[in-house]
Amino acid sequence: MSHGRLLYRMTTYFGILAVAAACGGSSGDELDALRRELGEVKQAQAELQSTVATLQRTVAALPGARVVAQQKPRGEDAEKREVVRRIPIGASPRKGNELGAVTVVQFIDFQSADCRTAARLADELLAAYPDNVQVVFKHNPLPRHRDARRAAKAAWAAHQQGKFWEMHDAIFAGSGARITVEDLHRYAQQIGLDMERFEADMASPSADQAVMADRRLAGAMRVGGAPAYFVNGRRVEDRSPAGVRAKVEEQLAQRTPGGP
Repeated sequence: MSHGRLLYRMTTYFGILAVAAACGGSSGDELDALRRELGEVKQAQAELQSTVATLQRTVAALPGARVVAQQKPRGEDAEKREVVRRIPIGASPRKGNELGAVTVVQFIDFQSADCRTAARLADELLAAYPDNVQVVFKHNPLPRHRDARRAAKAAWAAHQQGKFWEMHDAIFAGSGARITVEDLHRYAQQIGLDMERFEADMASPSADQAVMADRRLAGAMRVGGAPAYFVNGRRVEDRSPAGVRAKVEEQLAQRTPGGP
């Protein structure tokens, strides 16, 4: 029985009882019968109210209802909830001011044409913001680039002699279509590496472990391609050099007195 029908019946019974009592036209048995039915209606109403309250509590406890209740308006509030990731730097190659206000972490594939286009971005950022920016390099050799992992290990081996960025620049200055072992040896000689140590480091399990540790980190952070950039732990959606610079400027403005 619906709530509206219960109210209607109760109103009707009260009206009948009032008329019967005023007119004295009904027998005692009829009044008793009306009172009994009215009592049943009241009990049904109480049961219905209890059922409604139970349903309300059940709906409120549903996961979907909880999410809806916690939703907030988009816009500025959504920007404030931007995901900020804690990215371990460890022994990764870096350049710039380690105490600067902004840290840019880049995930790079040495055989990627897009990465080659953006190869000078680190130097450009440091030239534009010499006191405020640090750039950190992470390897992300994509499986479809068969020479990328070998190039990453060569860059890691150069890093063991303090010449990562020199190898970085030499690799990206090459043709890029293929990166052969001979190419990497030539680059190592050009930048003045100890060749015996370079070859041993490049072939060592440590080189592969270091490169794949970065690759697994990229996977855990759902970095699907290269290049990819994080500025103070915030993913840069526009991965062009202009997009990265805009994100850097946004972070600098937020950390400058009087900034937004």
